[in-house]
Amino acid sequence: MDEPNLPESPFSPKRSVFIIGGFAAGMALGLFIVALLEYLDTAVRSERDIWAFTKLPTLGVIGFTGEPEPVATKRNLFGRRSPDITAGGKPLMNAGAEMYKTFFKLQSSPFGTSPDPRFLYMMPHTREALACLEYGISARKGFTVLTGEVGTGKTTLLRRALSSFSGRKVSTSFVFNPRLDVLDFLEFVLTDFGIVPANRTKSGMLLQLNRWLIERFRMEETCVVVVDEAQNLSWELLEEIRLLTNLETSSEKLLQIVLSGQPELEEKLRHPSVRQLRQRVSLWCRTQALTESQTHAYVAERLRIAGASWPLFSIEALDLVHRASRGIPRIINLLCEHSLIVAYVEQVQQVTATIVEGVAAELELEVLPFMLSSAVIGNSDKEPALTRKKTISWQLSIESREGTTDEPHLRSTPESRVRAQIGAARAGAANS
Repeated sequence: MDEPNLPESPFSPKRSVFIIGGFAAGMALGLFIVALLEYLDTAVRSERDIWAFTKLPTLGVIGFTGEPEPVATKRNLFGRRSPDITAGGKPLMNAGAEMYKTFFKLQSSPFGTSPDPRFLYMMPHTREALACLEYGISARKGFTVLTGEVGTGKTTLLRRALSSFSGRKVSTSFVFNPRLDVLDFLEFVLTDFGIVPANRTKSGMLLQLNRWLIERFRMEETCVVVVDEAQNLSWELLEEIRLLTNLETSSEKLLQIVLSGQPELEEKLRHPSVRQLRQRVSLWCRTQALTESQTHAYVAERLRIAGASWPLFSIEALDLVHRASRGIPRIINLLCEHSLIVAYVEQVQQVTATIVEGVAAELELEVLPFMLSSAVIGNSDKEPALTRKKTISWQLSIESREGTTDEPHLRSTPESRVRAQIGAARAGAANS
């Protein structure tokens, strides 16, 4: 029996080979999983992806008329590009921010909602109110009151008046939210003047403000406190503001105060409890709604400042803008802004009356554009605002039903006629 051929030394596998082989197999499996997940990725990175994933019917596509802005992108595993926000690129959602500016060749938005002093159009009453504000501040008259209906440009006028003192020594504190208690108001004014309150007591902050005002007076500097939406001031805070005018020298006021608000502010200042404050008001300024010719000039001026090179609104469209807005600049801006967007969508170079009428209907301006305050209406019986609103709405519905008006925002619509018929039927049933 032959002896078995045994190896001279026992066999041992090479561990390095197994380690490298296992690592390579794991890497291959991981890459396969990553590739599979990337292929099945449903993230939306472009409009084309939206159409591909949603499968919704497309009603229309708005073509981009200008040169697309370069967007920083990055490639994924399969070469598909997506916006790289970390690299400073702009997401596709912000691409529509320019909207109609490129289409109409405008340099800026002409009908923005923020109070931009650049777009202030000088009309006779605007020029008078601006001169009144500037004179009241520069001559140290103490109290100046600015009133006007909602949306007539009071804040824009205030900012323009304050910006006219940019080259002079003027410190301003602009209180845009008057719903504060006395301590919060004093702290806000001190902080806006750049003063750090030493302690939060009324006497401490008044002494600190008085010392600071005297120092500014010696430096021939004017200090102004502007209170916007002043009709919302509480009676207590209104009295404290009056007492601030006692900070004065033997010849001049140390602090100039401008109260700006709606016509309800005038009603409030007529109250017997604030007669001392009313007697101290040196100047009264008022803003007004625009006439039809002023509305035409107002829109043309804002378009000119924005860089328009041709008339973007027809004469008939501007007539409808005035009738629907009642000459209120804020509503004019809203109507014109939406009308330009609709014109851009429809790819027309000029806004027509049909576009304005449709926008007014969408904004629900055809029935009751806005509510005038009792100070403007001049109701002596002081009936509640809700009652007046119902009365005006009823009168408009009657005029619309009888067809006695030719104004677009009062025209009868199928829905209003149905409502009128239902109301008439109910009234007949009640009478019977």
